[in-house]
Amino acid sequence: MSPSDPPLDPTVTANECRQYFERLREVLGQGLILPARLVEQALIGLVGSGHLLFEGHPGQGKHSLAAAMARLSGLSFTSLSCTPDMTPIEMTGAEELREDPETQRRRYQFVSGPLFANVAYLGDIHQAPSKCLAMLVDSMRRRQVGHGQSARDLPTPFSLVATAPPASEDSEWMLAESVTDWFLLKLAFKYPGEQDEWEIGRQARVAHDWTTEPLVSPERLLAFQRAAVNLEMPDNVLGYAWALARATRPGNELAPDFVETWLRLGISPQGLIALISAAKARALLRGRTSCTRRDVYEVAPPVFEHRLRCNDEARAAGLTIDRLIGMLVERISMDEEYRPEPDL
Repeated sequence: MSPSDPPLDPTVTANECRQYFERLREVLGQGLILPARLVEQALIGLVGSGHLLFEGHPGQGKHSLAAAMARLSGLSFTSLSCTPDMTPIEMTGAEELREDPETQRRRYQFVSGPLFANVAYLGDIHQAPSKCLAMLVDSMRRRQVGHGQSARDLPTPFSLVATAPPASEDSEWMLAESVTDWFLLKLAFKYPGEQDEWEIGRQARVAHDWTTEPLVSPERLLAFQRAAVNLEMPDNVLGYAWALARATRPGNELAPDFVETWLRLGISPQGLIALISAAKARALLRGRTSCTRRDVYEVAPPVFEHRLRCNDEARAAGLTIDRLIGMLVERISMDEEYRPEPDL
């Protein structure tokens, strides 16, 4: 579908997206043993045109999920592990002097780096030096590398999937808020339960064939992304998302007492946009053309977890961000109506 094509019926697009979601989960389940929640959140990130932060120890299926999701969605995939001494051009690529096979003359040609893929996987992003992180934030925001006449567009669609180890509030590996705010969701990978790990061991005896044809084309996925952006969000649903975001900020009129006591940083307006985008994508994956408060409720934890910051008192009390998010969604009722006070 090109930008000039007429938009498809929203109901038809929503049904196609639901079928894609159901089929992808089915195919992934034949080769990956992962919680359904993680697979759903990864697809929410993809359909929501967002970037994903995978948090977990090595060997928990992060790379496998990203690669399989890209392959089954007809997308190009690259992978790179970050190191403390890497440079931005190792990610973006650079002009190189090469021989033109037609003219037999040497000239400079741009050789793209691993960032030029529909799904670019960066392992151990916490290891990347500050110059690389600054370039990545700029690329995630503008979906370009470089500036001015040297600027180059990244592929469409484009999603960055980065990994980091589990981070506590006092971890030396915690990424700066200016970096984490550009990731739509954070997915927490944990060690599997007894039955799941038994199944992982059982399947390890059989080589899995990932040659399944893509379930959709990149053009169809773009149509899903556009449909998610344009999905209906009633004012009562927007009000609930708005209230959740404002309630995370110390000093805000909607903030519960525990927020004032234990949080030092709440959700930015960019975080509210992420919450709305993720909720819309979740609704579309379920074949709906309108977003509900339940969609907002379900995506709030992975949207909020990497954006909120505890203070020293919370850490001393042994409180985690997960626990504080749970307290927050319990306090901000889905049944109430939220909207700004009218100007007098």
